[in-house]
Amino acid sequence: MRWHANSDDLTRDANADRDCFLSSAVAIGDADSKIFGADLDAARVATASKRLKGSRIVVADCNGWPFPKVEDVFSIADFDSYSDPYASFRAFWKNANKANRLVLLFTDGHRQAIKRKGEHIDFDNTHHNHLDIAQRRVIYNTYYPRFVKPVFVKHIRPDWRIVKDMMYLRRDMLYWGCVIERN
Repeated sequence: MRWHANSDDLTRDANADRDCFLSSAVAIGDADSKIFGADLDAARVATASKRLKGSRIVVADCNGWPFPKVEDVFSIADFDSYSDPYASFRAFWKNANKANRLVLLFTDGHRQAIKRKGEHIDFDNTHHNHLDIAQRRVIYNTYYPRFVKPVFVKHIRPDWRIVKDMMYLRRDMLYWGCVIERN
């Protein structure tokens, strides 16, 4: 089973005091073609349910685990919440049954807040505000190798290890993924 937190069709929360993107989720099944999905927007849930016959699509926040009774084993997870993909990952990691080899993909927009607001959110959800320009530059320019990957590795250890990881930047966006497996 595959879990996919998808932001191809993000929703802007107009009522928030700052721009906020809400993640949506889709799970794409293995050979048995089971599909699970969750989104905060009921209209998108209805559309997905119509298009994906036999799927289980629910209105839920993917920053929490939307499928507490699902016992399927997941082998791929894609976390695309620009504002904080790691909240969704933490919920998945804590609750999902995971295959021995797992593919994880992330779309991370944290660098935008570092540059524009002087705000950095750690992997564990610790907020660092009012960063001066020198701090912003260090975090922004070394974000993945110094501030994402080491904390991610620490989070998955001692039971898991990275087999392969890749990343690329597109302006302020970080796109990265890895294959991990149980030790």
